[in-house]
Amino acid sequence: MVAPVDGGDGLVTGSFDLLLTAESLFPPRTGIGNYTFNLHRELLLRPEIGRLVLLAGLRRLESVPDHAATPAATPIADRPISPLRRLAHESGLAMAAWSAVYRARLRLALKAPGSFPGDPLGWVRTRRDALYHEPNMIPRPYGGICVSTFQDLAWHRFPDALPVERLRWIERHLPRALAQSTRIITTTDFVRREVMSVLGVPGDRVDVVPLGVGPEYHPRSPAELEPVLSRHGLEHGRYLLTVGTIEPRKNLRRLLAAYGALPASVQRLAPLVVVGASGWRNAAELADMDALVARGAVRYLGYVGAGDLPFVFAGARGFAAVSLYEGYGLPPLEAMASGVPVLCSAGTAMEEVTTGCARLADPLDEAEIGIRLRELVEDEDGNRFLVGRGLRRSAALTWAACAEGTIASYRMALGAGAVAGATGISD
Repeated sequence: MVAPVDGGDGLVTGSFDLLLTAESLFPPRTGIGNYTFNLHRELLLRPEIGRLVLLAGLRRLESVPDHAATPAATPIADRPISPLRRLAHESGLAMAAWSAVYRARLRLALKAPGSFPGDPLGWVRTRRDALYHEPNMIPRPYGGICVSTFQDLAWHRFPDALPVERLRWIERHLPRALAQSTRIITTTDFVRREVMSVLGVPGDRVDVVPLGVGPEYHPRSPAELEPVLSRHGLEHGRYLLTVGTIEPRKNLRRLLAAYGALPASVQRLAPLVVVGASGWRNAAELADMDALVARGAVRYLGYVGAGDLPFVFAGARGFAAVSLYEGYGLPPLEAMASGVPVLCSAGTAMEEVTTGCARLADPLDEAEIGIRLRELVEDEDGNRFLVGRGLRRSAALTWAACAEGTIASYRMALGAGAVAGATGISD
Protein backbone atom coordinates (compact mmCIF):
# COMPACT_ATOMS: atom_id res chain seq x y z
CA MET A 1 0.00 0.00 0.00
CA VAL A 2 1.35 3.44 -0.94
CA ALA A 3 1.24 5.90 1.95
CA PRO A 4 -0.37 9.28 1.23
CA VAL A 5 2.03 12.04 0.27
CA ASP A 6 1.50 15.75 -0.26
CA GLY A 7 0.95 16.39 -3.95
CA GLY A 8 2.16 19.98 -3.63
CA ASP A 9 -1.29 21.58 -4.07
CA GLY A 10 -2.75 20.90 -0.64
CA LEU A 11 -4.09 17.53 -1.76
CA VAL A 12 -2.76 14.13 -0.78
CA THR A 13 -2.00 11.46 -3.37
CA GLY A 14 -1.71 7.70 -2.93
CA SER A 15 -3.96 5.38 -0.96
CA PHE A 16 -5.14 5.76 2.63
CA ASP A 17 -7.14 3.82 5.20
CA LEU A 18 -10.58 4.82 6.37
CA LEU A 19 -12.72 4.40 9.48
CA LEU A 20 -16.45 4.85 8.79
CA THR A 21 -19.11 5.01 11.50
CA ALA A 22 -21.80 2.43 10.79
CA GLU A 23 -24.57 2.55 13.43
CA SER A 24 -26.94 4.00 10.84
CA LEU A 25 -26.65 0.81 8.77
CA PHE A 26 -28.76 -1.10 11.28
CA PRO A 27 -32.48 -1.26 10.48
CA PRO A 28 -34.71 0.59 10.19
CA ARG A 29 -32.30 2.21 7.72
CA THR A 30 -33.42 5.73 6.89
CA GLY A 31 -31.74 8.66 5.13
CA ILE A 32 -28.35 8.67 6.85
CA GLY A 33 -28.25 4.88 6.71
CA ASN A 34 -28.89 4.90 2.97
CA TYR A 35 -26.18 7.52 2.53
CA THR A 36 -23.68 5.46 4.55
CA PHE A 37 -24.61 2.21 2.81
CA ASN A 38 -24.25 3.56 -0.73
CA LEU A 39 -21.11 5.55 0.04
CA HIS A 40 -19.53 2.49 1.65
CA ARG A 41 -20.42 0.35 -1.37
CA GLU A 42 -18.80 2.80 -3.77
CA LEU A 43 -15.71 3.43 -1.64
CA LEU A 44 -14.96 -0.30 -1.60
CA LEU A 45 -14.48 -0.05 -5.37
CA ARG A 46 -12.01 2.82 -5.23
CA PRO A 47 -8.26 2.16 -5.39
CA GLU A 48 -7.61 5.25 -3.27
CA ILE A 49 -9.10 3.49 -0.24
CA GLY A 50 -6.73 0.99 1.34
CA ARG A 51 -8.45 -0.71 4.27
CA LEU A 52 -12.01 0.39 5.02
CA VAL A 53 -13.20 -0.39 8.55
CA LEU A 54 -16.83 -0.06 9.67
CA LEU A 55 -17.14 0.87 13.33
CA ALA A 56 -20.23 0.58 15.54
CA GLY A 57 -19.27 1.94 18.92
CA LEU A 58 -15.99 0.15 19.67
CA ARG A 59 -16.87 -2.86 17.54
CA ARG A 60 -15.60 -3.51 14.07
CA LEU A 61 -18.39 -4.81 11.84
CA GLU A 62 -17.36 -7.74 9.68
CA SER A 63 -20.15 -7.01 7.18
CA VAL A 64 -22.96 -4.58 6.49
CA PRO A 65 -25.98 -5.43 8.69
CA ASP A 66 -28.90 -7.13 6.99
CA HIS A 67 -31.28 -4.40 5.83
CA ALA A 68 -34.23 -6.77 6.23
CA ALA A 69 -33.44 -7.67 9.85
CA THR A 70 -35.99 -6.95 12.53
CA PRO A 71 -35.30 -3.46 13.95
CA ALA A 72 -35.94 -4.65 17.50
CA ALA A 73 -33.05 -7.11 17.18
CA THR A 74 -30.54 -4.32 16.59
CA PRO A 75 -28.03 -4.34 19.45
CA ILE A 76 -26.69 -0.82 18.98
CA ALA A 77 -29.88 1.07 19.79
CA ASP A 78 -30.54 -0.96 22.91
CA ARG A 79 -27.03 -0.88 24.31
CA PRO A 80 -27.06 0.75 27.77
CA ILE A 81 -25.23 4.03 28.19
CA SER A 82 -22.30 3.85 30.59
CA PRO A 83 -22.55 5.99 33.77
CA LEU A 84 -19.53 8.03 32.65
CA ARG A 85 -21.06 8.77 29.25
CA ARG A 86 -24.43 9.63 30.82
CA LEU A 87 -22.69 12.06 33.18
CA ALA A 88 -20.81 13.51 30.22
CA HIS A 89 -24.08 14.86 28.83
CA GLU A 90 -24.38 17.10 31.90
CA SER A 91 -20.78 17.94 32.76
CA GLY A 92 -18.01 19.39 30.62
CA LEU A 93 -15.33 17.83 32.82
CA ALA A 94 -16.99 14.42 32.65
CA MET A 95 -17.31 14.76 28.88
CA ALA A 96 -13.58 15.40 28.57
CA ALA A 97 -12.90 12.32 30.71
CA TRP A 98 -15.28 10.19 28.65
CA SER A 99 -13.65 11.40 25.41
CA ALA A 100 -10.20 10.49 26.67
CA VAL A 101 -11.37 7.05 27.78
CA TYR A 102 -13.10 6.45 24.44
CA ARG A 103 -9.99 7.41 22.44
CA ALA A 104 -7.86 5.08 24.52
CA ARG A 105 -10.34 2.20 24.20
CA LEU A 106 -10.63 2.75 20.44
CA ARG A 107 -6.85 2.78 20.06
CA LEU A 108 -6.54 -0.47 22.03
CA ALA A 109 -9.41 -2.09 20.13
CA LEU A 110 -7.79 -1.36 16.79
CA LYS A 111 -4.37 -2.49 17.99
CA ALA A 112 -5.59 -5.77 19.46
CA PRO A 113 -3.87 -8.76 17.80
CA GLY A 114 -6.28 -10.64 15.60
CA SER A 115 -8.68 -7.72 15.30
CA PHE A 116 -8.15 -7.73 11.56
CA PRO A 117 -7.62 -10.94 9.57
CA GLY A 118 -4.11 -11.18 8.18
CA ASP A 119 -2.86 -8.44 10.50
CA PRO A 120 -1.77 -10.20 13.71
CA LEU A 121 0.31 -7.27 14.93
CA GLY A 122 -2.64 -4.92 14.92
CA TRP A 123 -3.66 -2.58 12.14
CA VAL A 124 -2.77 0.73 13.76
CA ARG A 125 0.74 -0.39 14.75
CA THR A 126 1.68 -0.39 11.09
CA ARG A 127 -0.80 2.16 9.71
CA ARG A 128 -0.98 5.59 11.34
CA ASP A 129 -2.58 7.63 8.52
CA ALA A 130 -6.18 6.47 8.84
CA LEU A 131 -8.87 9.04 8.21
CA TYR A 132 -12.14 8.92 10.14
CA HIS A 133 -15.43 9.86 8.43
CA GLU A 134 -18.53 10.53 10.52
CA PRO A 135 -21.64 10.53 8.25
CA ASN A 136 -23.90 11.95 10.98
CA MET A 137 -22.36 15.27 12.13
CA ILE A 138 -21.05 14.40 15.62
CA PRO A 139 -17.84 12.33 15.37
CA ARG A 140 -16.54 10.01 18.07
CA PRO A 141 -13.56 11.31 20.04
CA TYR A 142 -10.61 10.63 17.74
CA GLY A 143 -7.10 12.02 17.67
CA GLY A 144 -6.53 11.66 13.95
CA ILE A 145 -7.81 13.38 10.83
CA CYS A 146 -11.57 13.62 10.71
CA VAL A 147 -14.20 14.51 8.10
CA SER A 148 -17.83 14.96 9.19
CA THR A 149 -20.96 15.17 7.08
CA PHE A 150 -23.53 17.69 8.27
CA GLN A 151 -26.74 16.45 6.70
CA ASP A 152 -28.82 19.39 7.91
CA LEU A 153 -29.30 21.86 10.73
CA ALA A 154 -32.81 20.72 11.64
CA TRP A 155 -31.90 20.80 15.33
CA HIS A 156 -31.31 24.55 14.97
CA ARG A 157 -34.16 25.42 12.64
CA PHE A 158 -36.83 23.29 14.33
CA PRO A 159 -35.66 22.46 17.87
CA ASP A 160 -39.23 21.79 19.03
CA ALA A 161 -39.51 18.97 16.49
CA LEU A 162 -36.69 16.94 18.06
CA PRO A 163 -36.65 14.91 21.26
CA VAL A 164 -35.23 17.01 24.10
CA GLU A 165 -32.55 14.38 24.81
CA ARG A 166 -31.32 14.48 21.22
CA LEU A 167 -31.22 18.28 21.21
CA ARG A 168 -29.21 18.42 24.43
CA TRP A 169 -26.80 15.80 23.11
CA ILE A 170 -26.16 17.85 19.94
CA GLU A 171 -25.67 21.08 21.87
CA ARG A 172 -23.22 19.38 24.24
CA HIS A 173 -21.07 17.75 21.55
CA LEU A 174 -21.31 20.24 18.68
CA PRO A 175 -18.34 22.44 19.74
CA ARG A 176 -16.11 19.36 19.87
CA ALA A 177 -17.44 18.19 16.49
CA LEU A 178 -16.59 21.51 14.86
CA ALA A 179 -13.13 21.59 16.42
CA GLN A 180 -12.39 17.96 15.58
CA SER A 181 -13.54 18.00 11.95
CA THR A 182 -10.72 18.93 9.59
CA ARG A 183 -13.30 19.29 6.83
CA ILE A 184 -17.08 19.33 6.77
CA ILE A 185 -19.19 17.87 3.97
CA THR A 186 -22.69 19.09 3.19
CA THR A 187 -24.91 17.62 0.50
CA THR A 188 -26.30 20.94 -0.78
CA ASP A 189 -25.28 24.58 -1.08
CA PHE A 190 -28.37 25.26 1.04
CA VAL A 191 -26.84 23.52 4.06
CA ARG A 192 -23.34 24.83 3.31
CA ARG A 193 -24.66 28.37 3.66
CA GLU A 194 -26.32 27.44 6.96
CA VAL A 195 -23.13 25.85 8.31
CA MET A 196 -21.26 29.03 7.46
CA SER A 197 -23.84 31.51 8.78
CA VAL A 198 -25.17 29.63 11.82
CA LEU A 199 -22.06 27.80 12.97
CA GLY A 200 -19.45 30.29 11.78
CA VAL A 201 -17.45 27.73 9.82
CA PRO A 202 -15.25 29.27 7.09
CA GLY A 203 -16.43 28.39 3.61
CA ASP A 204 -13.05 27.01 2.64
CA ARG A 205 -13.53 24.17 5.18
CA VAL A 206 -16.90 23.08 3.74
CA ASP A 207 -17.29 20.83 0.68
CA VAL A 208 -20.61 20.30 -1.12
CA VAL A 209 -20.98 16.68 -2.22
CA PRO A 210 -24.48 15.84 -3.54
CA LEU A 211 -26.04 12.49 -2.77
CA GLY A 212 -26.76 9.98 -5.51
CA VAL A 213 -29.54 7.69 -6.54
CA GLY A 214 -29.01 3.97 -7.03
CA PRO A 215 -29.67 2.01 -10.24
CA GLU A 216 -32.51 0.15 -8.48
CA TYR A 217 -34.59 3.30 -8.91
CA HIS A 218 -35.75 3.37 -12.52
CA PRO A 219 -39.01 3.24 -14.48
CA ARG A 220 -40.64 -0.21 -14.50
CA SER A 221 -43.41 -1.83 -16.51
CA PRO A 222 -46.76 -2.72 -14.90
CA ALA A 223 -45.96 -6.42 -15.35
CA GLU A 224 -42.65 -6.03 -13.51
CA LEU A 225 -44.32 -4.11 -10.70
CA GLU A 226 -47.35 -6.31 -10.18
CA PRO A 227 -45.90 -8.98 -7.84
CA VAL A 228 -44.55 -6.43 -5.35
CA LEU A 229 -47.42 -3.98 -5.58
CA SER A 230 -50.04 -6.68 -5.12
CA ARG A 231 -48.25 -7.80 -1.94
CA HIS A 232 -48.85 -4.29 -0.57
CA GLY A 233 -52.39 -4.01 -1.95
CA LEU A 234 -51.39 -1.39 -4.54
CA GLU A 235 -52.11 -0.90 -8.26
CA HIS A 236 -49.77 0.67 -10.78
CA GLY A 237 -50.58 4.35 -11.35
CA ARG A 238 -53.44 4.28 -8.87
CA TYR A 239 -51.90 6.01 -5.84
CA LEU A 240 -49.92 9.04 -4.70
CA LEU A 241 -46.90 8.36 -2.53
CA THR A 242 -45.07 10.08 0.30
CA VAL A 243 -42.02 8.60 2.05
CA GLY A 244 -40.41 9.74 5.28
CA THR A 245 -40.13 9.15 9.00
CA ILE A 246 -43.36 10.08 10.79
CA GLU A 247 -42.20 13.12 12.76
CA PRO A 248 -43.21 16.81 12.83
CA ARG A 249 -40.55 18.21 10.50
CA LYS A 250 -41.91 16.14 7.62
CA ASN A 251 -45.09 18.27 7.71
CA LEU A 252 -47.32 15.25 7.23
CA ARG A 253 -50.26 16.90 8.98
CA ARG A 254 -50.53 19.63 6.34
CA LEU A 255 -50.08 17.10 3.55
CA LEU A 256 -52.86 14.96 5.02
CA ALA A 257 -55.13 17.98 5.49
CA ALA A 258 -54.54 19.15 1.91
CA TYR A 259 -55.15 15.69 0.55
CA GLY A 260 -58.23 15.19 2.73
CA ALA A 261 -59.77 18.36 1.25
CA LEU A 262 -59.51 17.08 -2.33
CA PRO A 263 -62.69 15.95 -4.08
CA ALA A 264 -63.70 12.39 -3.32
CA SER A 265 -63.37 11.54 -7.02
CA VAL A 266 -59.66 12.50 -6.92
CA GLN A 267 -59.11 10.48 -3.76
CA ARG A 268 -60.76 7.42 -5.29
CA LEU A 269 -58.57 7.72 -8.37
CA ALA A 270 -55.34 8.05 -6.36
CA PRO A 271 -55.36 7.25 -2.63
CA LEU A 272 -52.41 8.61 -0.67
CA VAL A 273 -49.92 5.94 0.40
CA VAL A 274 -47.70 6.85 3.37
CA VAL A 275 -44.41 4.98 3.83
CA GLY A 276 -42.13 5.53 6.79
CA ALA A 277 -41.15 4.31 10.23
CA SER A 278 -42.78 5.95 13.22
CA GLY A 279 -40.50 8.62 14.65
CA TRP A 280 -41.03 10.95 17.59
CA ARG A 281 -43.60 13.47 18.82
CA ASN A 282 -46.01 12.18 16.21
CA ALA A 283 -49.23 11.51 18.11
CA ALA A 284 -51.06 14.21 16.14
CA GLU A 285 -49.73 12.93 12.81
CA LEU A 286 -50.80 9.38 13.61
CA ALA A 287 -54.26 10.52 14.72
CA ASP A 288 -54.82 12.54 11.54
CA MET A 289 -53.64 9.61 9.45
CA ASP A 290 -55.87 7.14 11.28
CA ALA A 291 -58.91 9.28 10.48
CA LEU A 292 -58.12 9.26 6.75
CA VAL A 293 -57.27 5.57 6.82
CA ALA A 294 -60.71 4.91 8.30
CA ARG A 295 -62.24 6.81 5.37
CA GLY A 296 -60.27 4.72 2.89
CA ALA A 297 -58.46 7.78 1.53
CA VAL A 298 -55.02 6.92 2.96
CA ARG A 299 -52.97 3.74 3.22
CA TYR A 300 -50.17 3.57 5.80
CA LEU A 301 -47.60 0.90 4.92
CA GLY A 302 -45.16 1.72 7.71
CA TYR A 303 -41.51 0.94 7.06
CA VAL A 304 -40.89 -0.68 3.64
CA GLY A 305 -37.59 -2.46 3.09
CA ALA A 306 -35.00 -1.74 0.42
CA GLY A 307 -36.10 -4.69 -1.73
CA ASP A 308 -39.67 -3.46 -2.21
CA LEU A 309 -39.28 0.31 -1.95
CA PRO A 310 -38.04 0.98 -5.52
CA PHE A 311 -41.11 -0.86 -6.85
CA VAL A 312 -43.44 1.17 -4.63
CA PHE A 313 -41.81 4.34 -5.96
CA ALA A 314 -42.04 3.28 -9.61
CA GLY A 315 -45.70 2.31 -9.34
CA ALA A 316 -46.89 5.68 -8.03
CA ARG A 317 -48.93 8.16 -10.04
CA GLY A 318 -47.07 10.96 -8.28
CA PHE A 319 -44.83 11.63 -5.30
CA ALA A 320 -45.21 14.36 -2.67
CA ALA A 321 -42.77 15.59 0.00
CA VAL A 322 -43.72 18.88 1.66
CA SER A 323 -41.29 18.86 4.59
CA LEU A 324 -40.80 22.07 6.50
CA TYR A 325 -37.05 21.53 6.21
CA GLU A 326 -34.65 19.09 4.54
CA GLY A 327 -30.90 19.08 4.09
CA TYR A 328 -31.20 17.29 0.75
CA GLY A 329 -34.33 15.31 -0.02
CA LEU A 330 -33.36 11.87 -1.29
CA PRO A 331 -36.92 10.49 -1.77
CA PRO A 332 -37.84 13.16 -4.37
CA LEU A 333 -34.67 12.27 -6.29
CA GLU A 334 -35.54 8.56 -6.08
CA ALA A 335 -39.02 9.33 -7.39
CA MET A 336 -37.59 11.33 -10.30
CA ALA A 337 -35.25 8.45 -11.19
CA SER A 338 -38.27 6.12 -11.09
CA GLY A 339 -40.08 8.16 -13.74
CA VAL A 340 -42.61 9.62 -11.30
CA PRO A 341 -43.65 13.32 -11.19
CA VAL A 342 -42.75 15.09 -7.95
CA LEU A 343 -44.21 17.75 -5.67
CA CYS A 344 -41.90 19.20 -3.00
CA SER A 345 -41.47 22.20 -0.73
CA ALA A 346 -40.41 25.56 -2.12
CA GLY A 347 -37.63 27.34 -0.28
CA THR A 348 -35.92 24.19 0.98
CA ALA A 349 -32.93 22.13 -0.15
CA MET A 350 -35.37 19.98 -2.11
CA GLU A 351 -35.89 22.88 -4.51
CA GLU A 352 -32.12 22.91 -5.13
CA VAL A 353 -32.00 19.14 -5.65
CA THR A 354 -34.99 18.96 -8.01
CA THR A 355 -34.00 22.22 -9.77
CA GLY A 356 -36.88 22.79 -12.20
CA CYS A 357 -37.94 19.14 -12.30
CA ALA A 358 -40.76 19.25 -9.74
CA ARG A 359 -43.90 21.10 -8.79
CA LEU A 360 -43.30 23.37 -5.81
CA ALA A 361 -45.60 24.46 -3.00
CA ASP A 362 -45.26 26.59 0.11
CA PRO A 363 -45.14 23.93 2.86
CA LEU A 364 -47.21 26.19 5.13
CA ASP A 365 -50.01 26.70 2.58
CA GLU A 366 -52.45 23.77 2.64
CA ALA A 367 -54.49 25.23 -0.21
CA GLU A 368 -51.45 25.43 -2.51
CA ILE A 369 -50.38 21.92 -1.53
CA GLY A 370 -53.87 20.70 -2.44
CA ILE A 371 -53.74 22.38 -5.86
CA ARG A 372 -50.38 20.76 -6.65
CA LEU A 373 -51.58 17.35 -5.43
CA ARG A 374 -54.55 17.55 -7.77
CA GLU A 375 -52.18 18.44 -10.62
CA LEU A 376 -50.17 15.29 -9.86
CA VAL A 377 -53.35 13.30 -10.38
CA GLU A 378 -54.93 15.13 -13.34
CA ASP A 379 -52.32 17.12 -15.30
CA GLU A 380 -50.93 14.42 -17.58
CA ASP A 381 -49.13 16.80 -19.96
CA GLY A 382 -47.42 18.57 -17.08
CA ASN A 383 -46.48 15.25 -15.55
CA ARG A 384 -44.88 14.00 -18.76
CA PHE A 385 -42.79 17.18 -18.97
CA LEU A 386 -41.61 16.84 -15.37
CA VAL A 387 -40.85 13.12 -15.74
CA GLY A 388 -38.58 13.79 -18.73
CA ARG A 389 -36.69 16.51 -16.91
CA GLY A 390 -36.52 14.45 -13.74
CA LEU A 391 -35.00 11.46 -15.50
CA ARG A 392 -32.27 13.61 -17.01
CA ARG A 393 -31.52 15.33 -13.71
CA SER A 394 -31.39 12.12 -11.67
CA ALA A 395 -29.11 10.43 -14.21
CA ALA A 396 -26.42 13.00 -13.39
CA LEU A 397 -26.59 12.33 -9.63
CA THR A 398 -24.95 8.99 -8.94
CA TRP A 399 -23.39 7.39 -5.88
CA ALA A 400 -20.17 7.02 -7.85
CA ALA A 401 -20.06 10.80 -8.24
CA CYS A 402 -20.81 11.15 -4.53
CA ALA A 403 -17.87 8.89 -3.70
CA GLU A 404 -15.63 10.88 -6.04
CA GLY A 405 -16.50 14.14 -4.32
CA THR A 406 -16.13 12.57 -0.89
CA ILE A 407 -12.65 11.26 -1.70
CA ALA A 408 -11.68 14.74 -2.89
CA SER A 409 -12.73 16.05 0.54
CA TYR A 410 -10.73 13.27 2.21
CA ARG A 411 -7.64 14.26 0.25
CA MET A 412 -7.95 17.91 1.28
CA ALA A 413 -8.36 16.83 4.91
CA LEU A 414 -5.30 14.61 4.71
CA GLY A 415 -3.34 17.44 3.14
CA ALA A 416 -4.37 19.81 5.92
CA GLY A 417 -3.54 17.15 8.50
CA ALA A 418 -0.09 16.60 7.01
CA VAL A 419 0.61 20.31 7.21
CA ALA A 420 -0.55 20.37 10.83
CA GLY A 421 1.45 17.27 11.68
CA ALA A 422 -1.56 15.03 12.36
CA THR A 423 -0.76 11.35 12.27
CA GLY A 424 -3.58 8.83 12.68
CA ILE A 425 -4.87 7.71 16.07
CA SER A 426 -3.36 9.58 18.96
CA ASP A 427 -4.30 11.33 22.16
